[in-house]
Amino acid sequence: MVLRDQDSKVNLLQIKKRNEIMMQKKNIYVFLLKGEVEKAHGNICWMLRNEKVCTVCKKLIDLCNQSTFISFLSYRSSNNNNELKKCIRNILYCSNKLHISNGENLRLNFIKQFGKNFIEDIEADFQLLDMNICTLVNKYIFNYNEIRQVENTYLYEINVPIKDQKERCLWIITKGAYTLHLHYVFKTSIMMGRECFPTGTLYPEPV
Repeated sequence: MVLRDQDSKVNLLQIKKRNEIMMQKKNIYVFLLKGEVEKAHGNICWMLRNEKVCTVCKKLIDLCNQSTFISFLSYRSSNNNNELKKCIRNILYCSNKLHISNGENLRLNFIKQFGKNFIEDIEADFQLLDMNICTLVNKYIFNYNEIRQVENTYLYEINVPIKDQKERCLWIITKGAYTLHLHYVFKTSIMMGRECFPTGTLYPEPV
């Protein structure tokens, strides 16, 4: 799979029609607020008119969520062990980067099926990663300022004083083997009519 403009990051604020983009940004804001990162990914893709990326994103999310896929991988293990390792490694990578809701359960199922040492060895082998998948996923990793800009723009467009609605974001930084996983806690009370503390990856990173 060859992607155009692989090194260029998507523009979260790229617009086509003003009314439509306002609705998309509203949807993205609400999904991020609720911690529904998968849905936010889809809306970002639609907003950018990138149907190809959106399709790949959906397929990878489906792949990570298919519980029956475990038995299928087990069947293949005797035929091509290296292919199996690559498949598992990339599924776990996407599940982690996309903050799939059942990502941890998926990993535990892999461990139950293949053994803890086998899975941990796979997770430590970065050569198993598909660079095309990594590029696609990381293309949609948004930093704090980009997400904050979308949130603030949306609040501004609906005439809500930003300083009255948001408290400072709290960063939780966890150092992984080769990457820093940035998480954030966003607090709001008036917008949702209640206090809400969603926690998730700071990046909507789709694939």
